[in-house]
Amino acid sequence: MTSRTIFCLNCGSSSRKIALYQVDKGSEKLLAEGAVERIPPEKFAAALEGLDLLVFTGIGERSAVVREAIGRGLAHLGVNLDINRNTASADTVSTEGSRCLVRVIRPNEDLMVARHTYEVLFA
Repeated sequence: MTSRTIFCLNCGSSSRKIALYQVDKGSEKLLAEGAVERIPPEKFAAALEGLDLLVFTGIGERSAVVREAIGRGLAHLGVNLDINRNTASADTVSTEGSRCLVRVIRPNEDLMVARHTYEVLFA
């Protein structure tokens, strides 16, 4: 596996963060992160000359309108959304020929709470 750079945008109700990770052979390294209010996504990733993977969680996970707006702003980095997939909130919303794979990941918050509770009680 070659080294990949992953751009993560999390626009939850409590925080709005952008993070860039470099993934190589199963390990990941945080390259940079920041608040959405201070760093526009297109400027944050412009130095990469493209993206390999764009992942939406939080409000981006739940809103086709948000994904479309962000995708349009990142088109110069290889992001190309499929209108039908995006409207249907499919797991993969990028077009077949998109240079950047665009995924929608729905967190299982109940499972996360259960795991954390178990760790606190039994670890």
